[in-house]
Amino acid sequence: MDTVTESQERVVRKDVARNRARLLAAADALVAEQGLEISLNELARRAGVGVGTVYRHFVDKEAVLNALFEHRLDVVAEVFQEASERDDPIEGLRTALFRLGELQAGDRALFQVVAVTTSAAQRTAARKRLQPLATKMADRAKATGRMRPEFGPTDIPMLLWISMSMSEYGGAVRPDLWRRYIEVLLAGFAAEDEPHRALDVKALSPDDIEEAMAHWRESNRHSKD
Repeated sequence: MDTVTESQERVVRKDVARNRARLLAAADALVAEQGLEISLNELARRAGVGVGTVYRHFVDKEAVLNALFEHRLDVVAEVFQEASERDDPIEGLRTALFRLGELQAGDRALFQVVAVTTSAAQRTAARKRLQPLATKMADRAKATGRMRPEFGPTDIPMLLWISMSMSEYGGAVRPDLWRRYIEVLLAGFAAEDEPHRALDVKALSPDDIEEAMAHWRESNRHSKD
């Protein structure tokens, strides 16, 4: 009898984990499409479950966003950690910026959930977890003598913010446009005798800029509706 009970409990736990994963995947998609203004009814429809199932996992929308935030924070922290352990600190820094830039370009939810959170608790959690890793990356990069001494750990989130903004404003026209400007900014932070890398991504044409602006205005209008 105990064996049957244990087996049933394992099945229940698997079902619970599967439903939670389905809900978080659906929440990811909704945030990517609509921003942070999602409802639990929408989430239930997108995940293909009843609203009661949603409430068994999340008491409200904020609980959903908190779960997404924790997952995104794990992703960023893992990238930072790996970068801070690379043999070449400069390549580690570059890898982190370009890896997260790629993730941001393909995942609007990363931008929405992490970058524009209004939760003081979440901002504090992100700072406590990421600031030591950013400091380690910046210090190691400067110690090579190949970065300007003015470069600091808070420059890293600002570079990521610029990358996210470029994806937000120009990504519909040129998905890789952000790479051009991160490359330029890294060259600006490099020591004077450090050779510059070629800019593989070309600048937008005047027509491209018009198209990007039109797309951004339309997207922004929908987000306010």
